Amino acid sequence: MLRLELNGVWEPEDFIEVFSGMESLYYKAAITRSLSSQSSWPLFGRPWLSPSFRDHLEEANCWFVSQARAMAMPDVRMTVARIEYASPGSIDLLGFGKALEVVCDAVARIVVFYSEGDLRQERDRQARIETDIKQTELEMARESLRAIKLDNARKIMEMSREFPDWSEEMLVSLAVNDQDKLIPCISERKLTGIKSMES
Repeated sequence: MLRLELNGVWEPEDFIEVFSGMESLYYKAAITRSLSSQSSWPLFGRPWLSPSFRDHLEEANCWFVSQARAMAMPDVRMTVARIEYASPGSIDLLGFGKALEVVCDAVARIVVFYSEGDLRQERDRQARIETDIKQTELEMARESLRAIKLDNARKIMEMSREFPDWSEEMLVSLAVNDQDKLIPCISERKLTGIKSMES
């Protein structure tokens, strides 16, 4: 079981983005031929006519998640076990253990990145660092976040190398996009932590 720790005031869009990002990351880690009810993964070759790469990723990801839901055996599907909406509150998600652990580690790394960023910002305010130095540090932080998201995506892809019709670059792009859905709630300190728990 995964427990997401919540804080602050949540809008419906926050829940939609967090559930969408978590479910999508989870299925990328959980669905393999051995855990699905089908023996082969459907072809990726759908001709999307998207105006932008981000729109193309969204369409591809929606299709991927709907196929994963259809393929997943009942004990592998992600489910919501409990929602306690208070400040602080939590959301408990159930699914396949190893996939939940990989997703937990990925999201925890982003939470830590933003928690440490808050501390850095406070120190910056107190020290009144010059603008050029702040800009350099900000760019280094952005690069660090990009590296974390790419590394997380690659670790998630290691769980499931059984999608021969999907390029690894596309799957990594989809997993990075999933993490981007979680980042607003993490950066605003609405999603403050994640942990793997015994169900």
